[in-house]
Amino acid sequence: MQIYVPLEREIKKYLEECGYKCEVFMFCYFNTKQIVVIFEPQEDTGVPAQRAAKYITDMVQRTYEEKIFKGSTRYCNFTALSDLLEDYQQLAPAFKRLQELYDFSYFYMQPLVMDEKLYGELKRDFSYREALQLLDNINNAITRGDIERVSHLTEELFIHRLKYAFDFSLCRDVIGEIKRLVYRYSTIFDLGLEEEAVGLNIEEHATIEELYTAANELLMICVQATAERGRVIGHLSQQAIRYIKEHYTEDIALTDVASYVNVVPEHLSRVFNSEVGRSIPAYITEIRIERSKELLTNSNLKVAEVAREVGFTNPRYFGRVFKKHLGITPLEYRNKSRESKLDIGARGSSLLAGAGKGASQ
Repeated sequence: MQIYVPLEREIKKYLEECGYKCEVFMFCYFNTKQIVVIFEPQEDTGVPAQRAAKYITDMVQRTYEEKIFKGSTRYCNFTALSDLLEDYQQLAPAFKRLQELYDFSYFYMQPLVMDEKLYGELKRDFSYREALQLLDNINNAITRGDIERVSHLTEELFIHRLKYAFDFSLCRDVIGEIKRLVYRYSTIFDLGLEEEAVGLNIEEHATIEELYTAANELLMICVQATAERGRVIGHLSQQAIRYIKEHYTEDIALTDVASYVNVVPEHLSRVFNSEVGRSIPAYITEIRIERSKELLTNSNLKVAEVAREVGFTNPRYFGRVFKKHLGITPLEYRNKSRESKLDIGARGSSLLAGAGKGASQ
């Protein structure tokens, strides 16, 4: 607020010298402050409104750079300019439209004067169907582990298409689809990206470029995970993996998974074996054993309770399967894991004691 008074004085002085009558005031809402200028040309006005607005934009930008931004390029002064109003009745709808033009700074954060003419020149049509096609291409590239292709398509989507669409609704739809994409691959490869995907929102980023960077980072993690595994996992296997990870605690089998993905069990089994490298029953067992290891290490559940928690109805059968996979019983695994934890804690305490002893000498 301390910069407002000198700016108001400078703006008024400039416009009056150009032959304009004007009023300058500060408009505040939520955590946003805007300088609003209403200026009226007189008979002897020699400076066009567009040129006057650009001069004021540059003046405010210089002040912001010196007093607020201090080298930061994240924000800039973005000016919206209305057409000439015929009477005061047009003021309210014109101000509403100015707010809409101002909001487009999210897509075009540059120190410029945005008016209807420039908006029309910059805006490019980009439909939801076209966006979905690009997203489908991104998904296919992730499936193939094609890192360069995913990077190129994501840049095309955000920087070359969404940026010039000036469409917040479309942008939110795209982000919603990307969240679902990230969540799917996070589930398939245990990437732990669920929280990051939930936090991917327009409101968390100042510009479309920042949003692009955040989305691209998540998509890069997904495609790198595919590339590192060296296998192409198609949509059918992806659906199967997601279903298994969401239902492994239940009594599920190949037929249940096949019914969910709407194919015959034989076809699913053949595709899954080829793409994932193991059968569906083996994959279900693998997921259950990994989860049981976590519960045996980090919970006080009895072995029989752990078995039921991960989808085994018979604790004895769980014990046999567990030993077949790891070479020891569930109880032996629990004891070994806890001994390992105690050993790590003891070594940590010794190091701290040693540090304290050294410090006291």
